Amino acid sequence: MAAKIYGTKPSYSTINKLMLRLVGFFKKVVAGTVEMYYQYDHDYHFDSSKFEKAFNFKPTSYYDGILKLSETMYEKQN
Repeated sequence: MAAKIYGTKPSYSTINKLMLRLVGFFKKVVAGTVEMYYQYDHDYHFDSSKFEKAFNFKPTSYYDGILKLSETMYEKQN
């Protein structure tokens, strides 16, 4: 989604839990993320319908948020 907005080809890499543990031996800040790895094993499903109803609130979509960020914080490169 962000790559499309910024007009570039999407590119990413992944790291498995074992590799994360190995990096954690050398970088203490990474070591703490191993115990939180479960958060990346499954998709999240957020349901804010109760909040929206209680506070008459409409959340910003990911697309609209990234688009607004691209228009306000970064200059497009030609």
